[in-house]
Amino acid sequence: MPTWFWWDDGRLWFITARSTQKARNLAARPWVVAHVGDGEHVLFAEGEAGKVTDRADQQVVDRAYGQKYVDPVSGERASIIDNPADDLYGSTSFAG
Repeated sequence: MPTWFWWDDGRLWFITARSTQKARNLAARPWVVAHVGDGEHVLFAEGEAGKVTDRADQQVVDRAYGQKYVDPVSGERASIIDNPADDLYGSTSFAG
């Protein structure tokens, strides 16, 4: 399933709404497989992922999302914390 993400220092960060199948799958089995690439540079990674509740980590990831995802028309920057129905997940260990 396509999702916005941030990859930093060997960790994958992403959000999902609590009501989604993805969130239910992660609650049952906190394991993810990610294909990150642009067609020329490809990375496959897999590992455990869990909800990120640390406010400092959330703010760091929010700033990174805002730099990475910018609406080309309005200039509005994405945020991981603007929707209270979303949870942030981060990989705890990844092998690529």
